[in-house]
Amino acid sequence: REESMRQLRSHIDAMDAAYSKLSHVSCIVGGDFNTSLDDKRFKRERTLRQFIQSGFSWALQPLAPNDRISLPGEGGFPPASFDHIFYRGLTLRRSWIGAISPRASDHHPVAATFARGE
Repeated sequence: REESMRQLRSHIDAMDAAYSKLSHVSCIVGGDFNTSLDDKRFKRERTLRQFIQSGFSWALQPLAPNDRISLPGEGGFPPASFDHIFYRGLTLRRSWIGAISPRASDHHPVAATFARGE
């Protein structure tokens, strides 16, 4: 995870350097990160913390920890907040965890709305 995130941040930084001369650059990164900022089992895992330290904001931070659960507990596994949205150069308007049929996915969708930031 950490190496993948390092590569992604490197690409984002290169695109920001190339395009910020032309206009305001915003970036949204989201998906299943298989790690959590809320779960003590992942307290040594640095992927998400490094992403925040590089200037991104976590769209789910305004939600209470129980409202961030995107992977319901099942089969002996506890519920988890593994799916995330990070953003830079935007203003978060709202974030939420959606509902979905368990036949569609074992994860619930993570969603957010943004306004352009300057």
